[in-house]
Amino acid sequence: MMFERQSDGYRRGLTLGLTMAEIFVLIVFMLLLMLLALSAFNAKNKTELEKYQKAAAELEDGIRDAGKSAASMRDSIIAAQKEIEDMTDEIGSLTGELGTARKEVEDLTDSLGKEKQEKERLRRELDQLHAESKGIDPPCWYQVVDRQGKRYERPYYLMDIAVHSGRLRVALRPSRPGRAIDERGKSASTTYAEEYARLPLSPFQNAGDMSLAEFAEVAEPIRRMGKTEQIRDYPCVFHAAVWDMTGVAEKERWKKATNTIKGAFYTYEVQNDPWPHGE
Repeated sequence: MMFERQSDGYRRGLTLGLTMAEIFVLIVFMLLLMLLALSAFNAKNKTELEKYQKAAAELEDGIRDAGKSAASMRDSIIAAQKEIEDMTDEIGSLTGELGTARKEVEDLTDSLGKEKQEKERLRRELDQLHAESKGIDPPCWYQVVDRQGKRYERPYYLMDIAVHSGRLRVALRPSRPGRAIDERGKSASTTYAEEYARLPLSPFQNAGDMSLAEFAEVAEPIRRMGKTEQIRDYPCVFHAAVWDMTGVAEKERWKKATNTIKGAFYTYEVQNDPWPHGE
């Protein structure tokens, strides 16, 4: 009985001992697991730390490079500011030169304007002298002749005009050969034939008889060409030879007709020569 009670105690002790050993083993196992986990955690942290250190080193290098770039940019800005200042000074100098040039141009323009006015004044005086030397109605076509030691201009006649009772008979004279004569007897740049072709003479070609009103209308363009310096380099008048074919009692009609003709041409009144163009 006693032995059975001791056996029970022994069994309980043995059971407790085994239990404590198991617990100890478990604790050791747990500690090993914790050590393994801590080792893995430290290894991971070390890797992350290395990554962070590498990233920090790269960031530091980037900051250093950025600093260098900023310094270089600052130097570039300073150089650009210096160039801008130099350009500003140069622009100021050019502005001054431009102002001087503008003033010189204005002075030159004024000088040219005064010179132009002076030339215009001299031209007017020359035209006045020319008009005085040429007379009021210088002929558009003429030849220079000498008479008693003096030179004068003998006109070439553009047409012959016969004044009849209530009508005019017009006959164009043919174009003269050779080159036209201009101021002071010099040859002009055109021939008589070229100037003859430019004149509006078609209404007079084979015109036969015409009234005074018809004559005044078709003669006006010819008068205007002479007066507006389209023939000579000065205002001139074409000449015409006129025959009086009216009756003794029609002298008022003759006077009216010659006044109409003189409105376009300078006239030479033929006295003795017969009308050369038939009836």
